[in-house]
Amino acid sequence: MVIGIKYCGGCNPVYDRVKRVKRFIEENPFYEYVGASSNQSCDYWMVVCGCSRRCATTSKLTADKKLFVLWDEESFLRMEQELKVNEKEKQSPDEDERVVLYES
Repeated sequence: MVIGIKYCGGCNPVYDRVKRVKRFIEENPFYEYVGASSNQSCDYWMVVCGCSRRCATTSKLTADKKLFVLWDEESFLRMEQELKVNEKEKQSPDEDERVVLYES
């Protein structure tokens, strides 16, 4: 899974954005990460804003699954929970979702 990372301009940060993203990457080393300059489609995009204004542009970012706009610790935690749920669902589908191709 590829996660793109884009930062806002940093005009009024109320927390250390780079430090928080580094912590996320260290806790989730199994994802592939790319920067916004890569102009590629990603499974997810993390748009990391320094404050609640959330003024970073997202118009040129293409996310196959979801684009997360992050501006505080709570928004990071919500994203982490959603990623875990999505990965869990992908790894172990419910019995109802399985297709039986041949039954003896």
